[in-house]
Amino acid sequence: MAFGTLEIRGYAVVSSDGRIADREGRFPADLRFDADQALFQQALDQADLTVLGRRTHEAAPNLHNRTRLVLSRGVEGLVEEDAHTLWLNPEGTDLATVLGSLATDTGTIVVAGGTAVYDLFAATLGYDAFFVSVAERVRLSEGAPIFAGCRRLADVERRLEDAGLVLHKRTWLDRTARLRLIEYVRAG
Repeated sequence: MAFGTLEIRGYAVVSSDGRIADREGRFPADLRFDADQALFQQALDQADLTVLGRRTHEAAPNLHNRTRLVLSRGVEGLVEEDAHTLWLNPEGTDLATVLGSLATDTGTIVVAGGTAVYDLFAATLGYDAFFVSVAERVRLSEGAPIFAGCRRLADVERRLEDAGLVLHKRTWLDRTARLRLIEYVRAG
């Protein structure tokens, strides 16, 4: 849900069964694709703020010094790590107020996972758009899902629809690698 003209967009690359990580919670090499990385990096370049969980932050160094908000129950309140990275315990926090103070009124917030972060936004603020890159040849049946309780890609799509988003389009990011992009946008 946008704050004025501030837009919230989710991005995830998943296995064919809707998983973002393996059973140990790590991002597997099988989900790394140049086409997806190009799409994601372009989104990050245009974003005012990226929101992600601790594991995602630790697995992906902030090489371009983009503004990040790392959500973690392991900190108290809002903590500054450096000039580009803030940590926030979302429990008991008015997330909308914090986000409004960190991003411009006309900007974009990119939500980059993991499961608890995707769930938090779906339950509280919503999304204006969600982009799911699906690796059709990869299966991680015991891995971490985008949203808690989603065991299949169809469950993920239903969750996005329940959150007020509608399917905008399905396209190939890389037909040879069987990497498909599913785009959902806010209804209305």
